[in-house]
Amino acid sequence: MSRGLARLPRITRANVGRALLVGYLCFLVLYLGSFQLSHQRARVLAPSALDLYIPESAASIWVYLSQFILLPATLLSEADEQHLTRAYYAMLGATIASALVFVIWPTTVGQTMSAGETSLAIVWRWLYFFDVPGNCFPSLHVALSLIACSLLARRGALWRVLPPAWWLAIALSTLTTRQHRLLDVAGGFAVGCLAWLITRQQALRRC
Repeated sequence: MSRGLARLPRITRANVGRALLVGYLCFLVLYLGSFQLSHQRARVLAPSALDLYIPESAASIWVYLSQFILLPATLLSEADEQHLTRAYYAMLGATIASALVFVIWPTTVGQTMSAGETSLAIVWRWLYFFDVPGNCFPSLHVALSLIACSLLARRGALWRVLPPAWWLAIALSTLTTRQHRLLDVAGGFAVGCLAWLITRQQALRRC
């Protein structure tokens, strides 16, 4: 374990459940709290020409929500505790970095998705009830799912294909659900890559 990560509690198979609970609570505090701390009005991100070209799809909310299965399933199923620890703190670091941006530069897409009178409308209402309108850039959906899929991709040949496809589907769903703009996706990708790179560099510095 690296000197940097060694100063933090190691995530093991025995404590990963508790770590997930603490991580989720931290996420809620940072994600919801950043919106409350920001004293600026959220800036509306106008869609680019490419954003307008991408069709909207109310049904793609299921792909969007699949991230909430991807993250815990990936961590709970990881057998290598060093990689598990790295991924956990990469996700936490990405969340902290994004929350700082949310406070300094709150952004919104300024629109809502209409699912008509279908059963999907209930799902959308719940999403809008729990979500906040000012945390668009960078997309944490993109950043966290990228880290999870990067962890999965090291498991073998088949896993090098499926996780990237899942991540791409989630990233695309942030656009088809009109939860984000392409700028948010790019920002989330950058945050996820940076968090994954930093924890890798730390993990290479052995005690």
